[in-house]
Amino acid sequence: LRRLAERAPLTPVVTPLGNAELIRRETGFVTVSELDWWQSLPLKDGLRLHLVPGQHWSARSRFDTNRRLWGGFVLEAPTGPVYFAGDTGWGPHFAQIRERLGAPRFAALPIGAYEPRWFMRDSHLNPDDAVRAHQALGAASSLGIHFGTFSLSDEEQFAPPRDLAHARALHGLADEAFRTLAPGEVWSVPWGQPPTFAASIKGGKEEALSQSIRVALIPTPQCWS
Repeated sequence: LRRLAERAPLTPVVTPLGNAELIRRETGFVTVSELDWWQSLPLKDGLRLHLVPGQHWSARSRFDTNRRLWGGFVLEAPTGPVYFAGDTGWGPHFAQIRERLGAPRFAALPIGAYEPRWFMRDSHLNPDDAVRAHQALGAASSLGIHFGTFSLSDEEQFAPPRDLAHARALHGLADEAFRTLAPGEVWSVPWGQPPTFAASIKGGKEEALSQSIRVALIPTPQCWS
């Protein structure tokens, strides 16, 4: 963040409540806006950014637990909402997001750092939870994130994609409806209904399937030991 701020300090930054001063002080960004859950900020070109709830907590030390808010984001666009969950466990917020903002055209859902389950379940989805979240959201396509870089939990480094494949099969979800990417891989996500429903789409909705959004995974240094 400091390097980005050095290049473009006036870039707008949006953060949950209680984080603005920290971001200004620690990174150098100047234009920082705070949002509470379900608040939103208008952007250019008909876009609007919403802060939405997540099942998690916050802390930078032993003495400031839950003094700053956390959450996910929904980017509302004329072509449909895009959801970034951030860090979250299972909860009613997935259904609430769909009810308030509509089913996402695309969702980025965490699938890692889930073992041991008794300890991680309240703040981290496992792959089965993530598939259920995908279904609760009614997302057209989802991408698994939050795995493979930092050693945070007991599961093996690349267990999350394997467990995601098992969860897809268990819930009858098509592979292309919810997948992961290798470093440097690009996914042209269908900008329409999930692949499992593509065969039943008729008439004008076929055009939506020809549109796509491109998602790429940028390689990062691995801190797994």
